Amino acid sequence: MQQEFASFREVFEIALQNEIAVTQAINKVIAKCRAENDYATEDFMMWYVAEQREEEKNARRALELFDLINGNEADGKFQLDLQISKIG
Repeated sequence: MQQEFASFREVFEIALQNEIAVTQAINKVIAKCRAENDYATEDFMMWYVAEQREEEKNARRALELFDLINGNEADGKFQLDLQISKIG
């Protein structure tokens, strides 16, 4: 797991990339369910699909907030912290 980052923004970029990777993994499971006509597992996985949509939306929103607030580094981080607590 990466622990050092080139910038504060990179933390949010990597978080979004991770969420996208999880979405892709879930989509592969759903595709396999459909190929196997495993409707029960596909139905079970739909909760994860909905949850992952929310997680990816939140990661995108955090990155958007970072871009909007990115001005004064110290105040920007404070404002970002306040706004992120309102997501999800």
